[in-house]
Amino acid sequence: MGDTVTAPVVSVTERAAEKAIELAAREGHARSILRLRVTAGGCSGFQYVLGFEEGTSADDLIHEFHGLTLVVDPKSAPIVEGSTLEFIDAMLGGGFKVQNPLRRLVQRLTGRPTIPPPGHRACHAPRGTGTRT
Repeated sequence: MGDTVTAPVVSVTERAAEKAIELAAREGHARSILRLRVTAGGCSGFQYVLGFEEGTSADDLIHEFHGLTLVVDPKSAPIVEGSTLEFIDAMLGGGFKVQNPLRRLVQRLTGRPTIPPPGHRACHAPRGTGTRT
């Protein structure tokens, strides 16, 4: 198991923790351990992946929020540092969201969004091609 660190890399809102705990119980997990991972992909070159796990790894950064255990691997930590995991109750665009200040900084420095809106041509290939540009 990894060490619990004092300064969290990511924060979690109370609503997000409640929803994650509810979903973990519904899926039959004995403990509410949610992993936040960054993987290659998406329009900005990376994407967030959330998933429940039964345990942690030796090098994980482990944080407790409102009864939820959140784990982040060391490679993802610098990318999500300072972010907040929140849950939005909405029929359209709702769900878990990672609010990342690094993304906003890149937008200010470059003058363009790091994640184009859905359907943006820079992100999606023309219909029927099956490839991304």
